[in-house]
Amino acid sequence: MQTFLMLAILLSLVASLILLLVFHDMKIDNRKWHMNIAIFVFLFLLVNALAYSYEAERGKPAYFQMPDVSLWIWWCIVGVIDGLLIWEGFWMHRTRKEKIRQNSIKEAMNVLPIGICYFTEDGYVKLCNEQMYRLFQTIAHRDLQKQEELKEALCLCERYGVSRINNKEIYLFPDGKAWSYRENKVTDRKGKAYTEAIFLDITKKYEEKINLTKQTEQLKEIAKELRYLSDNVLILTREREVLAAKTKLHDQMGAGLTAIRQSLTQENADDKEAVRLFRHAVNAIWNDNQYPLEEGDFERFLQDAKTLGV
Repeated sequence: MQTFLMLAILLSLVASLILLLVFHDMKIDNRKWHMNIAIFVFLFLLVNALAYSYEAERGKPAYFQMPDVSLWIWWCIVGVIDGLLIWEGFWMHRTRKEKIRQNSIKEAMNVLPIGICYFTEDGYVKLCNEQMYRLFQTIAHRDLQKQEELKEALCLCERYGVSRINNKEIYLFPDGKAWSYRENKVTDRKGKAYTEAIFLDITKKYEEKINLTKQTEQLKEIAKELRYLSDNVLILTREREVLAAKTKLHDQMGAGLTAIRQSLTQENADDKEAVRLFRHAVNAIWNDNQYPLEEGDFERFLQDAKTLGV
């Protein structure tokens, strides 16, 4: 029974030591810290006392003699301590999920869709998420260690298929995604300065801008076609008006020539009316010939008169 008790105390001692290390990492308040130190010291002294008592029972000299207490009482004491350690273990497990730690901050940053990294004043990486590491790996084909490496990689990004758009801080990666880069100066609560480097995914906005540019070009082409059609409508309208004027002029020519012919072939024809119509036709031709749209109208008129026998 004493051997099993010593084994149980050793296991409790190991559990207490593990809890002390975890509580130290979690920055637990001083009361729990001091209580666990006391439990650890008590278990350590108890296991040593049992070992000395065991040696004394075997006839060897012992420097310490256990009090004459039943082993069941020591079992009860160890059982209470184990129950307390188990309860603290469950409490620690629940608290670790709720408490913000360095690992939880790192995990939260890795979930972010952006690439973000913090550099110290010396230019070394202080905190960086996986997205930033992946982007830098694409740009430079190596791991990110210093801020100068990031700046150099951005200047020479075209070596590995990453293009800079319009000399702005926008980079188009080989997978088709567009990322916007910017830097900010930030300080912590203690006043220590850091450089914040961020890559923002602007692929959707970039594609919308490309589509908008294409639509603008298409609208310009449509506007040119509409302008061309409008000019053609004006030309057709003008040609229709000129054709109507020429038709009217030719009608007047024909009426004048017909009236003269009738005056020459009939004895009792109205010469005045024939001359009036003929003079009207000649004046129209003469006025039109002063500002000709085409050459040859008057010559064609004479040819028509000759054909009609005038």
